[in-house]
Amino acid sequence: MLQRRQLLRKRTEGCLEAWVSKSMDGKGMFIVQAIYLDENSWRLANDRIEDELDSKDGGFQDLLSGPPLVGIFALDEEELPGAAKNHTT
Repeated sequence: MLQRRQLLRKRTEGCLEAWVSKSMDGKGMFIVQAIYLDENSWRLANDRIEDELDSKDGGFQDLLSGPPLVGIFALDEEELPGAAKNHTT
């Protein structure tokens, strides 16, 4: 479910990179991250996920054991990881 969302993010214009990783202790905790060109790109990806995936599978909010830690952060272009720097849109 999380992987499908990350793949859709990656295919959305303005998403430079997206990934999901499971905690090493195997207790079902995940980190889900993505890097976007700007806030509009993030909104586009979020809208696509809601329209194309959440509407079909109900989303994953009901599966959470607690509130997600969510944040939007600014990142200077020169600080981008190598894979994201080489991405062209």
